[in-house]
Amino acid sequence: MDSPFFCKSVLDYCETRHIISISLTIKAVVTAICHLRVSTQPAGKFLITYQAGSDTMAEARDSKIKQLDCPICLETFISPKSLSCMHTFCEKCICKHVRDLSEGETKTTTFSCPVCRSPIPAPIKNENPQDWAAKLPNNSVVLSLSASKQADGDVPVYCEACLTLGERHISVAFCVVCSEYLCQTCYNCHRSFKTTKDHHITVHSAQERLLSNATQDAMYICQVHNEKLTYFCSEHKEICCMQCVIKDHRKCKQLLSSEGLGKNFTESQDFKQALENLNVLRKMFNLLSDNRTKTLETIEQQKSDVHKSIKDWSSLVKERVNKLETIIIQELEQICKEGTIIISDQIVESKSAIAAIETSQTMLIESTK
Repeated sequence: MDSPFFCKSVLDYCETRHIISISLTIKAVVTAICHLRVSTQPAGKFLITYQAGSDTMAEARDSKIKQLDCPICLETFISPKSLSCMHTFCEKCICKHVRDLSEGETKTTTFSCPVCRSPIPAPIKNENPQDWAAKLPNNSVVLSLSASKQADGDVPVYCEACLTLGERHISVAFCVVCSEYLCQTCYNCHRSFKTTKDHHITVHSAQERLLSNATQDAMYICQVHNEKLTYFCSEHKEICCMQCVIKDHRKCKQLLSSEGLGKNFTESQDFKQALENLNVLRKMFNLLSDNRTKTLETIEQQKSDVHKSIKDWSSLVKERVNKLETIIIQELEQICKEGTIIISDQIVESKSAIAAIETSQTMLIESTK
């Protein structure tokens, strides 16, 4: 049940069947699964890290997922950003979408998903909608799959900084903090700038390394303050660093540290209700699976029966055609035989008549001499 791909399919099924309460619960659970994991480090501190289990990523790589194209531009994802509805888009594409929707609006706080039209709350409050896309969470699963596809030689991954300038240079490294691919030149600049020189950068050469290994071990870093995300605001449903707490969440009463986040979530009524709903869904899908299995067996049996009927009918038709062929040939032989006898008799009679005529002619000539 902890696979994002499975949860997404279950979510789609629930929404198409209008099971709203269950689908909303699953959205919350899947969001937590995809974005947070509370883990204990050797120093005894708790850090909020990205949940991308090696089993899930291995299964994704083995299945060779081909759908790595943005639904808007239909090109391979560049800086993939995920929405709360679990759809993913290029940062540029979703930025343009938000800009077009907010044009002429003065106090907009939400935008709709281009695919499912679900309302998406603004990732940052009281800021220009054009800046929202940059603050959306990166979809590291898509980044990992893209890296896997790159390693297989299916598609090249270009430097994202150069792409913004309209240039295409093959990437040689990946910055975990910025979630960006870098070419050699940009990598050197990244290492020299004061603000980015300490970023965790993974270098890959000749497409030999999968960037998924880096993203699995990466800590989530605040994209605004470049600090570790160690708090969760229940009121705003946001993961925060210490600077975020000081600046934007001073008055919030439901702030949880990373130490209490896991325990609070697992003991909450929402978590228990989600487990119960998932059990109901599991039973429902078990029944659906059993029903479909029986349907397949019925189809196979019906196919076998129809196949046998066709062969029996074909054999019967062939047998009757063969009998009819024999009868017709016999009748043809009989007709030809009778006709041959009659014609032969007529030939004999004709020859006898010719002989009699010739005799008469001879006698007539002789009588005149």
